Amino acid sequence: MSVSPRGFVALMVRKGVKDRIPRAANEVEAMRGADPAADLAPEIASEFVLPVLITDLDEDAEAAQSARAQTMLQLLQEPPCDMGIQLPYAALEEVTGVTGGAVLGAVLVGKASFGDGVSGGDGEPKNTEKKRASSSSFVWESTLLAGVGAEQSAVDVLGGASEAWQCLALARRYEQYGCRVFATKEALAGAATKKSFSAFFGDETDDAVAGAGAAAEPAALTVSTVRRAFPRMQTVNESRAIAAEAREKFLWQPFAAAVADDDAPTDDDDETP
Repeated sequence: MSVSPRGFVALMVRKGVKDRIPRAANEVEAMRGADPAADLAPEIASEFVLPVLITDLDEDAEAAQSARAQTMLQLLQEPPCDMGIQLPYAALEEVTGVTGGAVLGAVLVGKASFGDGVSGGDGEPKNTEKKRASSSSFVWESTLLAGVGAEQSAVDVLGGASEAWQCLALARRYEQYGCRVFATKEALAGAATKKSFSAFFGDETDDAVAGAGAAAEPAALTVSTVRRAFPRMQTVNESRAIAAEAREKFLWQPFAAAVADDDAPTDDDDETP
């Protein structure tokens, strides 16, 4: 996950690759211009990363502050924290129309890029939350496979960031039941790039950097370039490590200290009968 000038972004990689994403450069490496991704094996460095805009709200430009961004972070915890507030427990039924205890089996991503916008049947944007004004919007095209047992239904979900959030949040909810996310080659080929996110405000820094050789980088994001495109990215593993450290520091250690104080011997314990 990462914040960006566009909003909150999910960064998706092929199964088995997330553990190979290079760590962020420390202060010394950043000062020296060293790149932790330089030692990656070529086959890992060239793995594609699919960025998906899942909120387009002002409050998520600098930090994950919106309810939907917070919910996604909660769903990525281990175990996930699924309170059913932003994502009602009946969401899958509402989206697919499949009833009777259906589960989500797969999400097939057909498109995740910026285009001319997608409107609902009444001509208004599907996502009615407060958005940043822009000449183009994020386009999401996907197919959900849901059902009970062998009875499966395929339902197309088209829209923008709101629909992308809903699909990926549902995928996380049903991951424990075997749900997986797949992306087509067309989705990867047409994926939004760094410029799609950073050039939103007409930022000219990309053009300036391009003169220093950045233009030679591939248009699509890869494991080796994703941290430069999203410097505030936090991987699932990093997020869980932070949560584990917080639990140890603020929960288990104080609890152990309190128990030790309660069990401390008193003067009466030392008396000889």
